[in-house]
Amino acid sequence: MKQMILTMGMILLLTTTASALSWAYAFVVYNGNVYEVTDEVVSVSEVDEQIGEVKSKPDDQTGDYYGDASNFYEIGTKYYEIKGTSKKEAIAIEDGNHQFKKAEFRHEAPIKSRIPYRSIMYGVFVIIIISFVYQWRRKINASKS
Repeated sequence: MKQMILTMGMILLLTTTASALSWAYAFVVYNGNVYEVTDEVVSVSEVDEQIGEVKSKPDDQTGDYYGDASNFYEIGTKYYEIKGTSKKEAIAIEDGNHQFKKAEFRHEAPIKSRIPYRSIMYGVFVIIIISFVYQWRRKINASKS
């Protein structure tokens, strides 16, 4: 029994890997669209109303992201409309101290299902351990009878 638990633990530890992506460019996602953040500065007079903010970060291992995300800016960074420019073309990103950078539309964000593989793997492991413990206790109780 102990060997089985030890073996399962080793398998679990050996199957986990560590990796990280390097991104080609800084981006933000707003309303299902991906915008590449450029070095072009947007003046305060060109900035219109706030339209959103970064609400999540992409997964550095898989590259998956959802909602209003950014691979560079922290959660809470605000998005603004640029006067005279369609939101489908470009938006302004707050870059600290009331400075803004232009983010240009690149493509629509991919729609990916977010299946928590690691959680599923841990859940299966726990179920296996529970079943072994249950069988072991049943065996002990049967031998007492």
